[in-house]
Amino acid sequence: MLPNQIKDAKSRLEYYNYECGMKKNELSALDSEVISKKNFIQNFDNEEGHKRIKEAAKNQTEYVMQNNRQLLGYAVTATFEAIQRYPVIQDLFFQLLTVGSNPSYQQSWMQSHKSQLVELAEYIQLEMKLIAKEIISDIQNTSSEPGKTFI
Repeated sequence: MLPNQIKDAKSRLEYYNYECGMKKNELSALDSEVISKKNFIQNFDNEEGHKRIKEAAKNQTEYVMQNNRQLLGYAVTATFEAIQRYPVIQDLFFQLLTVGSNPSYQQSWMQSHKSQLVELAEYIQLEMKLIAKEIISDIQNTSSEPGKTFI
C-alpha cells in the first residue's frame, strides 16, 4: 500500500511540476508581450506623425483657450438658442433673472427649480454640440480646400 501511495504522490508531483512549467511558459510569454507592447508604445510616442498630431492638438487647445471671447460667444448663443427653441424654459429664465440678490432666496429658488435647471443645462449642452458640429464641419471644409491645410 505504501509503494502505491508513493507512486501516486510521484505522479501528482510530476503533474504539478508539468503544470508549474506550463505556467512559467505562459508568464514568460505574457512578459515578452508586455515588453513588446511597451516598446511599441515608446516607438509610437517617438514617431514623427504622432509628434505632429500631438503638437497640432496642443496648438489648437492653446488657440481655443486664447480665444475665450469666441468661446463665450458660442456659449451665449447656445443658451439663447435653447431658450428660443424650448418656450417652457423661457419662463424659468425670466424667473432666474428676477430672483434678486438675496442669496438665501436664490438658493431656495434653485432647489425648487432644480429639475428645470437641469433640463435647461441639457438643452444648452445640446445646442453647444450642434454649434461644435457646425464649427468642425467648417474647419473640415476649409482644410479640404486646395492650398489650405489644417495640420
